[in-house]
Amino acid sequence: MVKEIFRNYDIRGIYGKTLVDEDAFLIGKAFGSVLIRRGAKNCAVGYDNRLSSSALFSKYRDGLLSTGVDVIDLGECLTPLIKFYVYEKKLDAGTSLTASHNPAEYNGFKLMLQGAKPFFGDNILNLCNDIAKNNFVSGMGSIIKAHDLLDLYTDFLSKRFDFRGKGFKVALNCGNGTASNFAPKILRQLGVEVVEVNCTSDGSFPNGAPDPERHDFMQALEEKVVQEKCNLGFGLDGDSDRFGLVDEKGAHYESDKLMMLLAKHLLSEHPGGLICCDIKCSSSLVKLIKELGGVGKIIKTGYPYHIPEAQGEALFSGELSGHLFFGKKIGFYGLDDGIISSCMMLKVYNGKKFSDLMKEFPKLYHTAEVKINCADEVKMTAIEKIVRIAQGYARIKEVLTIDGVRGTTSGTGWFLLRASNTSPYIVARIEGASQQEVDQIKLLVAELLVSGGLSGEVIASAPIYFS
Repeated sequence: MVKEIFRNYDIRGIYGKTLVDEDAFLIGKAFGSVLIRRGAKNCAVGYDNRLSSSALFSKYRDGLLSTGVDVIDLGECLTPLIKFYVYEKKLDAGTSLTASHNPAEYNGFKLMLQGAKPFFGDNILNLCNDIAKNNFVSGMGSIIKAHDLLDLYTDFLSKRFDFRGKGFKVALNCGNGTASNFAPKILRQLGVEVVEVNCTSDGSFPNGAPDPERHDFMQALEEKVVQEKCNLGFGLDGDSDRFGLVDEKGAHYESDKLMMLLAKHLLSEHPGGLICCDIKCSSSLVKLIKELGGVGKIIKTGYPYHIPEAQGEALFSGELSGHLFFGKKIGFYGLDDGIISSCMMLKVYNGKKFSDLMKEFPKLYHTAEVKINCADEVKMTAIEKIVRIAQGYARIKEVLTIDGVRGTTSGTGWFLLRASNTSPYIVARIEGASQQEVDQIKLLVAELLVSGGLSGEVIASAPIYFS
């Protein structure tokens, strides 16, 4: 078994190379043993539509059963629906077999405990150690087929959203992912007219990986919205826990801009509320939350860090990548869900021109999320070195190190360098009030990358956007 597939908040590898069927069986035995030792009795399991998912599921299920855990079989399913079922049914644990937005050759496991709370960090790393030591318990679990999931979920949504009679027309790009079998049907049941884009389920992903951060993925959506005169367009990733949005003109908005609109709406209903965002989000978001009388909080990137906030005091929490977590305080369950995110944007939009709603929010110059290739085994060491060097730079006014390094260079300029938790690269992002300011910060970031033993060429040549 390849140790590197055990990551900070999931298990992920290339099927047939770093992740094979027998690995799934051992992971099931390890996680099942943890559950039994904790006094748990059941685990709901679902899987995405990748070509390898069914085989991995069978082995993983058998591993769980061999420890005495009862497996609730959800079949092919979306990650948010699995989380919802674990939460709603008060189950002991759950697992989504998915590689999310990664290409078709990848697969993996997202593990959760009661309340859909993430099983991550050292807990995942310890599974690898248990497998190496053959540290398993033995038992005989049973298989339970779940038949009520989709009805429960649709009923949950219909009590919170009703778009019947509003004439909303949206384009929906599922990228041939698992959402193809769920999202169009659910939105139609809520009263939305849906124009489908790549909504035929195909786990080989013939149109590329379903990922709202991919330019070509969103471009297909942009073109369809304009062509079909839709009000909005939504793109869902491979397991539907992330989403992207384009307006009626085909303009794509990054999630931190969408969070500004959500903040305005929710703080008008819940004055003084807490809103969290990840370290990659625009500085203008936190400023706006404060101006609106709310409390803004920057936290680490990764769903395990947002769920406790959204299941606690936060109205919502969000990431630049498109994970949005709507809080228990406003009637949800604090988990990332691309379908719920789409519905919330429709509710806030409410028939107006979306482009008009977004005009009031500040535009800044910025790079997109730049991905710098860096092997998994060295990326953390490189970031730790860069953090130490950045803390000694006089040109950096403030350094935030909760997740890599976010350095503030002026009242308007900042940069981020952090190690990806899911892929072999370093993530960079830069923002400033002018193109000149961003160019200056790019030179600083390139210098830091070189000092960490990496190339600065990718960030130096990264395009700059104004949005």
